[in-house]
Amino acid sequence: MTKIHSLPYPNQIVTIIKRLYDKGMTTTSGGNISLITPEGDIWITPSGVDKGSLKPEDIICIKANGTMEGKYSPSMETPFHTLIYKVRPDIKAVVHAHSPGLVSFSVVRQIPNTSISPGLFNICGKVGYAKYGVPGTAELGVNISNEFKKGFNAVIMENHGAVAAGANITEAFNRFETLESLSQTIINTKSIGEAHFLELDRITKTSDGTLTKNKGIKTIGKTDEEIENSNKIIEIAYRADRQKVMNGGFNTISVRSENNHFLTTPENIPLWQLQTNDILLVTDDAVLSADALLHQEIYRKNKHINSIITTQSSNTMAFATARVKLNVRTIPESWILLQNIPNVGFCELEADRLRVADTFVTGTSSVILENDTIIITGNELLQTFDRLEVAEFSAKSIIQGSALGKLEPINNEQVNDLKEKFLS
Repeated sequence: MTKIHSLPYPNQIVTIIKRLYDKGMTTTSGGNISLITPEGDIWITPSGVDKGSLKPEDIICIKANGTMEGKYSPSMETPFHTLIYKVRPDIKAVVHAHSPGLVSFSVVRQIPNTSISPGLFNICGKVGYAKYGVPGTAELGVNISNEFKKGFNAVIMENHGAVAAGANITEAFNRFETLESLSQTIINTKSIGEAHFLELDRITKTSDGTLTKNKGIKTIGKTDEEIENSNKIIEIAYRADRQKVMNGGFNTISVRSENNHFLTTPENIPLWQLQTNDILLVTDDAVLSADALLHQEIYRKNKHINSIITTQSSNTMAFATARVKLNVRTIPESWILLQNIPNVGFCELEADRLRVADTFVTGTSSVILENDTIIITGNELLQTFDRLEVAEFSAKSIIQGSALGKLEPINNEQVNDLKEKFLS
């Protein structure tokens, strides 16, 4: 896969609008994307053209001198895109869409609280709120750009949708996708309990050094086996993205290598953009990020674990936000693969977070780290991914089932039958 920033500007926009459409975050007629070049030219999606089949030649260029190039009219929302770039020179790309979760907040005129976890807050920040304006009008443009002028990087548009921006088109999209997933998590949480959010000072304390004081990962050359495992990581990353079980946010996939070294995805590249040479080899003397430190500690203390995934899937994360146990006694497959997923309270200190590795010593495969992440482990990567899918599907079933009635889990006798048949 070609890195998106090496593509021509129209191709970058087409790539992102296709992702928005394929992942159910926009409709045939809805949403628009733009980016601004160093020369001041604005490339933007056209008005009234099917978002599911856009081609690079359909993208419009509004030159810095005001002239226009393209066979269609530019998006009717060009005014607010232009104003955002004017009030925030640091912003180089804007993504607007009518994704279901964010529209839900916009129609009840609420702002999603992004303090679910430090990682999600760091991506989204606090969210602004723009009062209603007729689409395509100068009034709407002023309402939205004024929120960005205050420093927000994402804004709820009253009875309309949302808009997110970034230093490049990938960052803008990742922020939008993460905010949509976070919104879905909050909505899901309300089906099973009360949403618990972190105080800003706890997020700041965690984010400014307690958990992320070590940056970067030292890498060395890879053996043939490590290259093969890197390719397996890429395959699972792409599949997780297609299956929508790892959306936006911070996602880490790792596989144990020799001598307690391990291969891991980097922090700064989205799963769908990963290439084999992006996969990092972590060695004993590596300088590690917070998530890599946790993976390293799990491998160090648990010789039976050979792969780990940490993520913030929107359904499972609802249980982390509600601080409610995910009961996987739903169907036989769920219990057989997961058996028990304990909750561990939010860890403000690095040392406490690393002690979560002890939880796996007794044979537990998965843990919900409240207001933080979901940790899934396995003997090999496909097993780990299978467990992630089953956990996310089970969580979704329970959330949806709550609208129908009381959960009736598999009873102890039925569990014993499963133990005898499948685990003995």
